Amino acid sequence: MRYGGANHAPKLARSCETPGLALSVSTVRRGFPLYYAVTGPDRTVVIAIDAAALSPDLTATLTPGATEAQVVRVPKKMSGCKGTGVLGVQVPAGRHTVNVFPAEGGAPLASKPLTVTDR
Repeated sequence: MRYGGANHAPKLARSCETPGLALSVSTVRRGFPLYYAVTGPDRTVVIAIDAAALSPDLTATLTPGATEAQVVRVPKKMSGCKGTGVLGVQVPAGRHTVNVFPAEGGAPLASKPLTVTDR
């Protein structure tokens, strides 16, 4: 996977109180990069696809109907109530949900739908 040097992070208004998530696209090809922006109180967060909840060791509980989840195991530290990152989408083609979780596990803080294609 090749990311390139440009900043592709989506725009997201900064909020130090309300968690939020923005994705660079709503449809992405499997294996291609998905850029994201998160906002909320300064904390460390984890991004996951098709995880309804995360345990403290970052083991995912699947969303209903999902066959697998993708968890970005490198937590993202937010600074100034905002953070950005990129992940290579590895879940199968279909409709999915991208979630932001506290790094210590628990329920999602914010979610966005994502469609993954094979081509």
